[in-house]
Amino acid sequence: MNVNLPHEENRNLVSIGNSYSYFMDSIEKIINDINKFIMIITPIMI
Repeated sequence: MNVNLPHEENRNLVSIGNSYSYFMDSIEKIINDINKFIMIITPIMI
């Protein structure tokens, strides 16, 4: 039983890493969208 434990922990770490990188990608896309929006809005405001 103890031999399987590290493997399970590794699998959990991998899934946490995957969701973290997915989360970071989502934040990057949101920031890019906000930047595009600001670039479009700024000339109109001035």
